[in-house]
Amino acid sequence: MSGEMRVAGPFEKPGYITTAQELIENTITEIPWLWDRLIPKGALTFVSGSSDIGKTTFLRQFSMAVVAGEDEHLGKPIMAIHHSVIYVSTEDDILSLSPRIKKEKDYFRSGANYSNLRYMFDSEDIIPKLRAELERQPADCVILDAFGDFFEGDINNSTAIRSFLNGYKTLSDDAGCSVVFLHHNRKAAANGNPDKNDLLGSMAIEAKGRSVLMLSQSDSRSDNRILKVVKGNYLTPEEKRVVYELSFTDGIFDIVSTPGHYVSTSSDDRIRDLIFKYKEDGLSLRDISRTLNEQGYRTSKSTVGRILKG
Repeated sequence: MSGEMRVAGPFEKPGYITTAQELIENTITEIPWLWDRLIPKGALTFVSGSSDIGKTTFLRQFSMAVVAGEDEHLGKPIMAIHHSVIYVSTEDDILSLSPRIKKEKDYFRSGANYSNLRYMFDSEDIIPKLRAELERQPADCVILDAFGDFFEGDINNSTAIRSFLNGYKTLSDDAGCSVVFLHHNRKAAANGNPDKNDLLGSMAIEAKGRSVLMLSQSDSRSDNRILKVVKGNYLTPEEKRVVYELSFTDGIFDIVSTPGHYVSTSSDDRIRDLIFKYKEDGLSLRDISRTLNEQGYRTSKSTVGRILKG
């Protein structure tokens, strides 16, 4: 009819649209964590560090804690549902893993059954295999050790890396599990000041991860390690400054002390000012380090010395 406006009828909202009202009305009130403030659920996480720093051991012992039904690991709560982990390892095999796991199980809950820690040693066509296994038996976490053995392209190609990681993010979303990649640092990365820019390869790796954890050598003892969240999308600025000092004695990780603030040798002007003030007051490097630690700032005598030298 001429002159009349046709009004479209109601239509069903497509599945790819989520409204803000739906976000307000859902039951989610906080970010879900698998390992509190370290590994979020349903997201990609990277654990990186230099060679031989203990990354594989760190992730294996975390996996054992999840499967053993531990309430916490290294002082941080675990919120597992299935108490199940799939660990894809390209460097270990049955021969090398058996003696390590037999030793490490004594450090977790007595009588635990580790059948839910499932190992895969083949990286070929891995996503379909993971989907099939997750459908057979759900898992809280999938660990891939190491990133470079799964991504075969140019590690500096951001487009290729984003496309590659999108497949694992979809897997994480569909299965409702965390996906954790073990990764390596650039050879030039300094142990004393962990930073997300130390990651080997394109910045797309860091960009796609919701959490990036870095293991580095402690200044205080050669057999201690520093664990720091160098990227945490779901953390407050204060939480991002927390550092954990871990002992790594006889192949076992343990918490050394309560978390403190990481002392950056380049960016924390307030701590630098305190160090120079205490030096002017006549304190020794050891006394400066002890005073800062008492105030909650994790640092060592050698770190104080480096800052004073500029």
